Amino acid sequence: MAVDTGAEGYDAFTLRSFLEFDIRDGPDGAAVGSLDVDDRHLNPNGIVHGGVVFTLADTAMGRARMAALGPDLKVHDL
Repeated sequence: MAVDTGAEGYDAFTLRSFLEFDIRDGPDGAAVGSLDVDDRHLNPNGIVHGGVVFTLADTAMGRARMAALGPDLKVHDL
C-alpha cells in the first residue's frame, strides 16, 4: 500500500526536506531510504553524523509501518 506523499505526507516533512533524503515504498510493506551525503551531513570528524543516519532509518521504518497498518489505523509510541 502506498503512503501519502502529497502536501500532508512525507514531501511536507520539514526534516526530510532539510536533510534532503528520499523515502519510497518498497516491496511487501517495506520502505527504501536514500541520501546523497554532502558536508552538512558530516560531524566534526568528517563522517556522517549518527543523528542523520538515525533520522533516515527512523523515517523509513515509520513509512513502512504506515504502509503495513493502512490509512485508518494510527499508532503512537512513547
